[in-house]
Amino acid sequence: MSKLEQLPVEIICAIFQRLTPCSLYRSFFNQNQRLNDIIRLCYATIRLSSSTNADFRFYCEKILVHMINLQQIVSLSLTSKHNRFKQFHALFNIEKCTNIRELSLVYLSSSDAKEVQDILPKLRSSLTTIKILFLYCEEFHEQRLLEMIFCRQTMPSLKSCDITYRDGLIQNFTKSTTSNIENLNIRYISIKELILLFQYLPKLKRLYAYSATHFRHLVYSDHLRPSVLLKTLTHLKLHYVLPPYNLIEILFRRTQGSPTSPFFEYRISTPNEKLCSKFR
Repeated sequence: MSKLEQLPVEIICAIFQRLTPCSLYRSFFNQNQRLNDIIRLCYATIRLSSSTNADFRFYCEKILVHMINLQQIVSLSLTSKHNRFKQFHALFNIEKCTNIRELSLVYLSSSDAKEVQDILPKLRSSLTTIKILFLYCEEFHEQRLLEMIFCRQTMPSLKSCDITYRDGLIQNFTKSTTSNIENLNIRYISIKELILLFQYLPKLKRLYAYSATHFRHLVYSDHLRPSVLLKTLTHLKLHYVLPPYNLIEILFRRTQGSPTSPFFEYRISTPNEKLCSKFR
C-alpha cells in the first residue's frame, strides 16, 4: 500500500477509475484518510440495472452512503424491475446527480416514466447520453419523454440516444422543435415514422434503426411531410423485414444529401435487392 500512496494523485485516480465501486470499496476504502480523499475525487459509474438484490443493497447501504457522493456519479444505470428505480430515487434523489453524463433506464414503467419527466430538466446541462427501454409504459408518458429528448431547449447537451419506440407517437407530438442529437439508436420504428422523425434531427451523424415487424402496407409520399434531408449523416445502419419498396427508396434519397456519403450497413429482408443496391 505504501508504494501506491507514493504515486501522484492523478495516477492513483487513473488506477481507481478502472475499478468498479465495489472493488474500490472492498480493497481501498478506509485504509487511510489520504486514499479516502483521493477516492472522493474520482468519477463514478453506477450500474444497477442488472445487479443482484445483494449488490443493489450493498451500493445503497455502503458505497453511496459512505464512499461516493452523488456529485461524483457520471454514469447511472437503473431499472424499474424489483422497484429499483423507485428505491434508488427515494434514497438519493437522482436530481442531485448534477454531473451525470450518461443515464440508462431499462424496462421503464409508466409510474417511473412520469418521475423521469420531472428529473430530466434538472440534468439538462450535464446529460449527454440517454438510454430508455420502455416496459408496458403508457403511450402518454412515452410520448412526453420522447418530446423532451428531441427538444434542444429541454435537453441542450444531449448528443447520443438509445430508445425503444411505439409506432404512431411522432404524429401526436405537440411541439415543433429540433434536437442536438448526433447519434441515435432507435428500435421498433417503421420506416415511415423514421422518415418523419428526421425533421427533429438536423445534426444527426449516426443512425441505427431496427424493427422485426412486417410493414407491408404502401405509404404515399404525401403522408411523409415534412420530409427533410439528413445533411450531416455519415453512418446509417438499418434492419427491417419486408418494408414497402417506395419507403426504402424515399429513405435512401433522404440520406443521400450529406456532403460525405453515408456508410450504409443494412439488413432489409426484401426480394427487391436491386433497389437496395442502387442506393448503396
